[in-house]
Amino acid sequence: MDNINKNLYSTVGLNIKKIRKVRKLGQEELANMISLSRSSVSNIESGKHQPSLSVIYELAAALDCELHELLPSVKTFNTFKSLIEDKYLNVITSKYSNMSNESLNFLKEILQDDEK
Repeated sequence: MDNINKNLYSTVGLNIKKIRKVRKLGQEELANMISLSRSSVSNIESGKHQPSLSVIYELAAALDCELHELLPSVKTFNTFKSLIEDKYLNVITSKYSNMSNESLNFLKEILQDDEK
């Protein structure tokens, strides 16, 4: 799983946990509402499991919230994306500081393509 997806699913999990606690629901109770195991809910909340879109919809319904309350905002997504891109550029520039800008950008593109 690439870093962007990992961060996105972690954010979804944290949002689920936050709303579940506001609703005063335990993991077991939420799991029973959508026919999942308690450990599955725990893994989703901790970002260890990537729930399908249909499970995210079921979670939103069970938590009586809108889908957008569970998903990261576009601003958050763009922040994750730019941090990952900056990480590549920082690694490249620190290791290959004597290379031209054109060469540095070429290496950055290769690293990004490699993650797809």
